[in-house]
Amino acid sequence: MIGSTTGTSLKSAANFRRNCQFTLVNSILYGFPTGILCQTTNSNVFKNNVVNAINTTYSGITADATNTTAATVAAIGLTNAWGTYKNQTNLRPNATPAIDSADFSTLDSWFASTDYVGAIAPTSAGANWLMVGTWVR
Repeated sequence: MIGSTTGTSLKSAANFRRNCQFTLVNSILYGFPTGILCQTTNSNVFKNNVVNAINTTYSGITADATNTTAATVAAIGLTNAWGTYKNQTNLRPNATPAIDSADFSTLDSWFASTDYVGAIAPTSAGANWLMVGTWVR
């Protein structure tokens, strides 16, 4: 999941440029002026994502029917899209499209198959991985 608040220097949730090739699948992107900014003509895989943007959802890329454009942040289907600092329970998916929209058929077999998009399972059990890592400040 990628999220931000308005008024920051970040202009897009994902920016692909300079002849890159990319795969973006089963992700949630929200809270930026532009959702996806694609400035490359190389091949890419862009499937089963949930995107919400303040101004422009897709720039330079055409989303196929597997992607969902959420009209509002609340329409993403997260318990609390802005969460509480270091608290994964608020970021859990609790409704469609965040639940029941993942598809792993286009990915390598080593990916763990789930029925939700984003990084946190609806029923995450055990340690809160947002608090365990020293990379979270």
